[in-house]
Amino acid sequence: MNHSSSTFGVIVGTRGFFNPALAADGRRQLLRQLEALRHEYVILPETATPTGAVESLADAQRCARLFQQERDRIDGIVVCLPNFGDELGIVNALNLARLDVPVLVQACDDDNDRVDVNHRRDAFCGKISVCNNLHQYGIPFTDTTTHTCALGSAALARDLDSFARVCRVVKGLRRARVGAIGARPTAFQTMRASEKLLQLSGITVVTVDQSDIFAATGQIADDWPELQRRLDDGDGPRGAQRRAAVAADAGVAVAGHQLVLRVVAVHVVGALPDADLALDAALQVAGHLELGLDQPLTHGPAPRRPGPGS
Repeated sequence: MNHSSSTFGVIVGTRGFFNPALAADGRRQLLRQLEALRHEYVILPETATPTGAVESLADAQRCARLFQQERDRIDGIVVCLPNFGDELGIVNALNLARLDVPVLVQACDDDNDRVDVNHRRDAFCGKISVCNNLHQYGIPFTDTTTHTCALGSAALARDLDSFARVCRVVKGLRRARVGAIGARPTAFQTMRASEKLLQLSGITVVTVDQSDIFAATGQIADDWPELQRRLDDGDGPRGAQRRAAVAADAGVAVAGHQLVLRVVAVHVVGALPDADLALDAALQVAGHLELGLDQPLTHGPAPRRPGPGS
């Protein structure tokens, strides 16, 4: 299992009727597991609340303030219910913090032979209450694979790993700028997408007509020495990984029997002021998308005009 470190805000819930020692023990078990999985965490000190967990409005306010202070570090929030938990304490903490990051809700199993007053958790029902409140407040959340699971278990480790991946995707796409080159083919309605919906998620779409791409690439000479040098270096498609850079501001053209990487200076978008910067943008993302360059690049006739710097 590949563990790439994330930082989670952690909320441990408890409810007055249930044994708070279950919450204290659950807190310790969860933090041990996060450390074993090489994740970092942000959590209130045990002494910050009467039980070391979040229950009252005052507890929620303290938790929210801490999360706001660490908002630049927190990739997602893990809610742990070692017992029934107080749904208001949890939802208030999330609502007041307003981090707008993914939330994972975990609840602990009950032991069938330990359901007396000191050991009964009833986290199964508590999770239903917490998730119902999250739904009412419009706070999206992620569930564990099973409704309840044991802290320290392999099942929870897999859920935490999956959740960390979700957090990385959300963090990577938020405030992303996506280049859309040309219109979709008419026959492929599966490719339709709403730019407005993407923008609501923080994703900006920058469009450019394909004819502008062709016009811009046509201004770059095939045998420009700098282009050839970049193609041959370690990051180029003729390098060790045989990869080609593809981005909103760079294009790959196939002409006859030639495989030619051409630089695009997309002035209509205003993103790149000149072809040199376009070349840098293209080759900096080399290695992200595979291009089958099985044959060496061959040179054609003389270029239409010298490339930049020639």
